[in-house]
Amino acid sequence: MKSFLFPSEGVNSGWRYLLTLLIVLVGVILFGSLMSLVVMLTKFPLSELANLKDSIINFSKNEMLVTNLIPFAYGVLFFWISAKYLLKRPLKTLITARLRIDWKRFVVALLVWGLVLIGTSLLSYFSNPDTIQWNFKAETFYYLVLIALIGIPFQTLFEELLLRGLFLQLGAKFIPKGIVNICFSACLFGALHLANPEISELGYAAVVYYILCGIFEGIIAVMDNGAELAWGFHFVNNFFAVVFFNTTWGALPTDSLFLDLSAPSFSWNVLFTPLIIYPIVLFAFAKIYKWSDWKSKLF
Repeated sequence: MKSFLFPSEGVNSGWRYLLTLLIVLVGVILFGSLMSLVVMLTKFPLSELANLKDSIINFSKNEMLVTNLIPFAYGVLFFWISAKYLLKRPLKTLITARLRIDWKRFVVALLVWGLVLIGTSLLSYFSNPDTIQWNFKAETFYYLVLIALIGIPFQTLFEELLLRGLFLQLGAKFIPKGIVNICFSACLFGALHLANPEISELGYAAVVYYILCGIFEGIIAVMDNGAELAWGFHFVNNFFAVVFFNTTWGALPTDSLFLDLSAPSFSWNVLFTPLIIYPIVLFAFAKIYKWSDWKSKLF
């Protein structure tokens, strides 16, 4: 069987990985800025933008979501270009070692984690009914669902290509132990969230949550020889937060069906999910897909 961490196709020297990273990040930043300009132009003519100076431009939540998500689609495009012309192999080799992407795995992870999210959200609702608000707004919700259905797959695919694809494969060239490589990638995942509002609201201890999440996704990608499960988990996690159960202070505020109005505060209960539920889900995936050779793949 082909190895996800050590692809046999293409030209995979370290500098090509690093150049791919540079090309992709520059593309995302460039087109992210361009997208912000496009959204601004929907509110103000180009001739007026220079006169706005420090004026506050009030975007709707859906407009902000579009502005945040579209750059990731360009990121996927630049990954495809870099894989084809720089790494000289198909884009899917940054997702899986299989002949083609296994969409059944994606759906299994989506359903498993979707059920977990529904269960934990219901538990939150019934245990803290005063802080959970029904927030259905017909004039914005259906557009929100459409935007999320189109944009969240690109956003999560980009992050999987970057974190479970590029970073893990590059790290495997220099780090012999799989678990150390996974932890390194997870720390990068945590670092990418340092600018998120959650960190300023909850403190740097919240980064631990992101790192543990990155370790979980890294383990299932390495053990499953591909990132389909990680992508399905990642997609439903972000989609659920954007469309169904959001907070008023998170990175992507939306008019979701429910809003958690509680004041932001970090407690170690937040780590219940990564420390208790993640291992249970990991065990379930291991049983479903009959993973073996844990020692050789991780240690």
